[in-house]
Amino acid sequence: GVNWDRWSQSKMVNTPGPVFINFTAKWCITCKVNKKLVLDSEDFSELVADKKIQLLEGDWTKRDEEITDFLQSYNIVGVPAYFVKTKSGQIKNLGETISLSKIKEALK
Repeated sequence: GVNWDRWSQSKMVNTPGPVFINFTAKWCITCKVNKKLVLDSEDFSELVADKKIQLLEGDWTKRDEEITDFLQSYNIVGVPAYFVKTKSGQIKNLGETISLSKIKEALK
């Protein structure tokens, strides 16, 4: 398994890349599917370990205002939402669906 830290704007800014950011909610069916197919996979765990990726998770179950503001800055109105912060500090929006190949590509 992998360890997720709680997302905050300041933690995201102050954590050096690479960082993978997962915005999710307990009631979100698509979030659960992505978690089962990608985030809980052995391949994802290996990628995280190999690339030394920091993991941040924002729980939007109760509509956290800080998460809402961040998502709206990317014209996103809900979850799931996935982002990568590269080593150079660039934030890349991965959209609502993820795959290992999409994550690997974003890390470049």
